[in-house]
Amino acid sequence: SKELCDAMAISRTAVWKHIQTLMAKGYPIEATPHHGYRLQHGADVLDHHRLTEVLKDNTLITTCHHLTSVNSTNSLAKTFVVEGSPEGTLIVADEQTAGRGRQQRTWYSLPQKGVFLSLTLRPTFSLPTAPKITLVASVAIAKTLCRYTDARITIKWPNDILCEGAKIAGILSEVMAEGQEITAIIVGVGMNIAPMASVIDKIPYPITWLSAHTTNNIERIEIIKTFCDNFQEGYQRLVATGDCAQDRTYVIENSATLSQNVTIQTHVGTKIGKAIELLEDGALRLQYADGTQETIYSGDIMP
Repeated sequence: SKELCDAMAISRTAVWKHIQTLMAKGYPIEATPHHGYRLQHGADVLDHHRLTEVLKDNTLITTCHHLTSVNSTNSLAKTFVVEGSPEGTLIVADEQTAGRGRQQRTWYSLPQKGVFLSLTLRPTFSLPTAPKITLVASVAIAKTLCRYTDARITIKWPNDILCEGAKIAGILSEVMAEGQEITAIIVGVGMNIAPMASVIDKIPYPITWLSAHTTNNIERIEIIKTFCDNFQEGYQRLVATGDCAQDRTYVIENSATLSQNVTIQTHVGTKIGKAIELLEDGALRLQYADGTQETIYSGDIMP
């Protein structure tokens, strides 16, 4: 520690306080009496500086915010939108105390156990195009996870990502609009990375996490970078053309829903049938036992 004191022109007590701050943030620092401090390998730590550095070449991301804990990254993103946050504002949290999914369901976001982020978009396309954002985000997540595991990654309509049949990630896209004009779209993403055994009994469907399906060392910051790069590609293609055919094809080829008999809870009741087609706007085409068909624009597939 003497070398640190001399290099920084501060006392040993000041060095100790700074080391304690870094350790509280999650940096694995080993302290050895009479020798000093050593940063161990594999520090899975997020902070504003590291996020800004790894995303500096991403032309979509304009501003990064990192929080140790927040109630909900989507809720905070909405507040920022009202205050005028630009497109590409990224909020990342180590923990969400009130994380949420569709229909206000709880999304368990344990400290440093996953990737919890929200990305603000300010698209110029029309409101009917907005649902395609979830397709783009689904593909970005699936491709990201596939980079770190050989396990089977599939996409469950409308907003879940599965790994070997268990939920590993989810999306909450929220549109803010005035009339038919989009003010902003908030894309909320949650990915389970490290073991979450403590909440398994609280969740009514199978869940899993990335570390259970790979032997690779996983750093959340690399996963965030990979996702943002993948999402940028699909989003910019959607903005330029209004089309997400490439992403739709990927979803069809990796769907956990198509050709399956499903029960879907919608705002007008329960629908039971066979999922036969994913339409261009992300809606699901359902065929009933009597041969009739219906397009489902929003709903939740029951376990």
